[in-house]
Amino acid sequence: MSGNSLLSPEARDCIAQCRNYLENTVFEIQIIDTEQRACAVALGNEIQKRYSTIEKQRKAEKSVWDEKARSVQAEFRPILDLLAEKKALLARSITTYDREREQARIAAQAEADRRADAVREKLEAAAGTAKERALALLNEANRLLEEAAGLPAEERTTLDRQAKRLLARAAVWNAKAGVKSEQAAAVVPEIVPETPQRVSGERKKKEFIVTVTDIYDFLKYCIEQRCAETYLLINEARLKKTEGAIQFPGIIITEKISMTFTGR
Repeated sequence: MSGNSLLSPEARDCIAQCRNYLENTVFEIQIIDTEQRACAVALGNEIQKRYSTIEKQRKAEKSVWDEKARSVQAEFRPILDLLAEKKALLARSITTYDREREQARIAAQAEADRRADAVREKLEAAAGTAKERALALLNEANRLLEEAAGLPAEERTTLDRQAKRLLARAAVWNAKAGVKSEQAAAVVPEIVPETPQRVSGERKKKEFIVTVTDIYDFLKYCIEQRCAETYLLINEARLKKTEGAIQFPGIIITEKISMTFTGR
């Protein structure tokens, strides 16, 4: 169904007359004197009168449908509002549950991380102790070898055997340190899965809320970072109301004169 078929005969006739006027009137006028200017003003006012007539007819035609639309809206709106209210109630309950479960998951994950860190620290400490023990044995063995260097062969042999035993024990402790270090590196925390799982038919929308705590700190940041055009808007309506009486730094307010027609 076209829009024209919905109009009254009066409205269709009004549009047809205006269309005929537009098709048969010359509007491109080159003004070279005051008389032609006056003719142009008269022509502009004739256009304005026809515009006002068409606009009045449009509003009259539209008001009929507006009244019907309001009646339809009055029937549907209450039940739609009630359905929206119940939907929002369920969504809030689900969101509250999901938030509580997520907080519990975060706490459980933090505990799992803490336990893993404790095990890792214990193994790393054991590895460090083993390394220290191995180094102490190695130093003692080297001391004996240095001491044996200036002794007779029989005494040197005894110290050499003692040094070898110490070196063997140092190797064992070094091996223990390596094992503990590998075990510490292999420790990973338990991954707590997200709950609940997504159910078919649900959709989540992420929304960010901006709350201004100190507008002057924010303005200072925008100025210092030279990013005002990214985050700020110029209130042109308020600036125009000054009519140029106030000169703002970084703002130029100029006067622009245009004309229209009264339709008289």
